[in-house]
Amino acid sequence: MKHSKWKIGGEYMESCNCDYLCPCIYTNPQAPVTYDQCTSLQVYRIDSGHCGDVRLDGLAFALVIRSGKVMADGNWVLGAVIDERADEAQRDALGAIASGQAPRHLVNPAVLGNERFRHRLEAPANAKMSFGRDK
Repeated sequence: MKHSKWKIGGEYMESCNCDYLCPCIYTNPQAPVTYDQCTSLQVYRIDSGHCGDVRLDGLAFALVIRSGKVMADGNWVLGAVIDERADEAQRDALGAIASGQAPRHLVNPAVLGNERFRHRLEAPANAKMSFGRDK
């Protein structure tokens, strides 16, 4: 799974402890966060996606993240919460994406573990997200 190509698309919501407007949004997390560290909850609903040959359509996961003053510097500490409906292969794939074992956008995370959860993520029908490495 370590070098699997992956791509997910769907909806994403996040909240952090920064003052409004979080500097990461407009600096592609290069600016310092509002306080000494960032504490963030991110929730992802996958409308369509894969990691290697494993389909991830209809699943969700969440990340609880703590980073230093500049998120792009890495050294994140995170916990992943994975949809309880995921089978073993899907759980492994989502865990690999969240933890950085699959090529990704996260920077040097220290993963504290992952848990399963029931989810309900609602957002406007026109909200979209897509990211990953599918090349």
